[in-house]
Amino acid sequence: MSGETSVAHGTLAALALGLALLSQSAEAGGSPSGRAGRSRQPSGRAERSRRAARVLLLDGRDRLLLIHVQDGAAEAPALWMTPGGGLHPGESFEQAALRELWEETGIEGVALGPLVWRRRRRRLLDGRPFESLAHFFLVRLAEREVRAAPHALEPDEREVLGEYRW
Repeated sequence: MSGETSVAHGTLAALALGLALLSQSAEAGGSPSGRAGRSRQPSGRAERSRRAARVLLLDGRDRLLLIHVQDGAAEAPALWMTPGGGLHPGESFEQAALRELWEETGIEGVALGPLVWRRRRRRLLDGRPFESLAHFFLVRLAEREVRAAPHALEPDEREVLGEYRW
């Protein structure tokens, strides 16, 4: 029973750390690559927005995968993020989470776990309204040792994604 408690505690600690780091990244400027789309609001006023899916990836030892992100062209500080990114047109949050997981880690054929958090944030970015909506999904791997590495990155991602750590 105490082993189950420590695993549950470790998982909760990993998730809390992941969510805290992601909240800090949002405060630091959001998307390191600055890939924001445009949408039309009912008022007719143009507003930039971004919809994204992120994966809280836990290995068989309940460690959370984080990727170091540094955009030399932006003024935002370096940060650690979970795998994930923006939705493609017509793509669901779930589809984007699995696609981004494969692109950024090479991990595929896994079951997408539950939606554990939604983050909606409205703020001014460069003096203009910006809204981001991110869905965070849990993926749990059975393997105790997992090698994650970039697999099919987009050009702007190659420039900003760095070290991977569990």
